[in-house]
Amino acid sequence: MKIPVLLVCCCLLTACSSDDSSENNPVINQPAYQLVDESLDQIRNDFNAMQDKIRLVFISGPSCGICLRGMDDLNKSIVSTLQNDARAHTMVLYVPALGAKERHVAAAVPLMQGPRVSHYWDEQGGSGLAFQETLDIPMYAWDIWMIYEPGAVWEDGSPPPQPAFWQHQLPGLPTGQRLDAQHFAEMVHVSLKQVPQSTESTAASTGQPEMTEIIAVAQPSSVIIKQHHRSRGGYQKLKTIKAINYFGETKIDDQSYAVTVETARPNDYIRVANDGTNQSSLAWDGQSAVSDGSTGALPSDIRVELLASYDFDGWMTDWKSKGYQTRRMGMVKYQDRLPWLIKTELNNGRMWHVYVDSHTGDAFRQALIGPDGMELIALEFGDYRDVDGFRLPHQVKYFRGENLIAVDQYARIDVIVETGGQGT
Repeated sequence: MKIPVLLVCCCLLTACSSDDSSENNPVINQPAYQLVDESLDQIRNDFNAMQDKIRLVFISGPSCGICLRGMDDLNKSIVSTLQNDARAHTMVLYVPALGAKERHVAAAVPLMQGPRVSHYWDEQGGSGLAFQETLDIPMYAWDIWMIYEPGAVWEDGSPPPQPAFWQHQLPGLPTGQRLDAQHFAEMVHVSLKQVPQSTESTAASTGQPEMTEIIAVAQPSSVIIKQHHRSRGGYQKLKTIKAINYFGETKIDDQSYAVTVETARPNDYIRVANDGTNQSSLAWDGQSAVSDGSTGALPSDIRVELLASYDFDGWMTDWKSKGYQTRRMGMVKYQDRLPWLIKTELNNGRMWHVYVDSHTGDAFRQALIGPDGMELIALEFGDYRDVDGFRLPHQVKYFRGENLIAVDQYARIDVIVETGGQGT
């Protein structure tokens, strides 16, 4: 089955719950997000109505990729696990940082959902100023993540109360308070131990909608590409590589074969697979391909597209001088990751989508897109390890549509650099 690249998510549906005590929790059964005015009354009233609970208050930019990544991290580490716990509630305040508009909010909401999560769009941005005063920081408060314990009250005409704990992802603030989703979750559990189990009935459903819509982000392609280069060792260092050779095995149709892949600058590629008796080979010099044998060979359509799009340095390196068209599409939830999504059109007309891990910068997936917008083949790269300062994948999976066709697993990778040094 072919995989559609763009799917529509149900992010505007009302968050439903069968919790019988919604009068004790006024934000349950609210729409996907609420609009607040410059008075901030809606946020303050909801905050105070839940003063018997642990409140997680997050200030996020709905088009800020780093903020969205923080939301996704915290959802996995703690928020999703609290949806059946009546002692806690999460409030996500979206502010117009980086030029964000209300249209950006709906796509961000599914990153953190459940009956005990409330979302607010603060178009005027007053909440960021209010929390800046509370935290006494020298900049507008956004990309801020706070824990409030029971009893904290936000008085009319005053800034919000001090949180029990907070972290951030902003430059210029203490690095010791940088967001660490696991540590943040640990601090939430510390606070929960101080709160008796509630008699309030728990939510019947905590199911999360599938998140497949592309989220627009403000970060330009250059930010993503620089992160990708840094992850691999840095642009200048990458340019010193003369060749990379891979040694391991490939598995095709439940059969395993020894495999070697030799790559060299500018665009040489040689792949040899064998079972000890017979072998297959595939060679490419940047202009023409030579293929021989069928033992352990990749299917013909994958071989053709692999070589037609092969680039030793990668498509995001010097893409302008190569005549490629590269632009960022945004972020999209893919399995348990929230990667950047880059679209690259090569000068031979082939279109690829590249998924770049927003934490590591790894280009861990690339998918060839057909004229109908469907994925034709995809390669997924995993088991990343350091090889003499270069971060390289030791596993490659080949897909046709949803079907896994082959898996390469490399036991050793040699990197040959300009100085004559060789790393293994």
